[in-house]
Amino acid sequence: MKKLKLNVILSTTLILGVVTLLSSCSKSITFQKSVVVPSAVGTVKIGKDDNGNRQVTIKVENLVAPSRLTPERKLYIVWVQTKDNGTKSLGKLVSSEAWFSSERNAKFISVLNYDPVRFFITAENDADVTNPSGVTVISTSDF
Repeated sequence: MKKLKLNVILSTTLILGVVTLLSSCSKSITFQKSVVVPSAVGTVKIGKDDNGNRQVTIKVENLVAPSRLTPERKLYIVWVQTKDNGTKSLGKLVSSEAWFSSERNAKFISVLNYDPVRFFITAENDADVTNPSGVTVISTSDF
């Protein structure tokens, strides 16, 4: 009986340890509801790689083509607001239509070597912008 209790305690401790370890390895943030594209939803997942950098995966669904916005734009840019390094462009977000559907989805992966506090996506006319100049389409809250 004592051996059974010990096994239960050890098993529970091991499971809690694994859950804690896995949850500390990555963080998931949901984008706030968009005023510009109300149907757009998305998440940001942040994990750490072996070098201590942050592995960022952004997924956005139901994002309309930037040419359908008012005013019309040419592309989407992913931005990160950092703790100590200001706002940085991470690059162009490319969306594509799903098969047999008009729904547009996008996935963006990047590696950061600084602490992010917020992610947002703007609609722009130029891929080489160094500061957000277009309308913010979707954003996370500060975390």
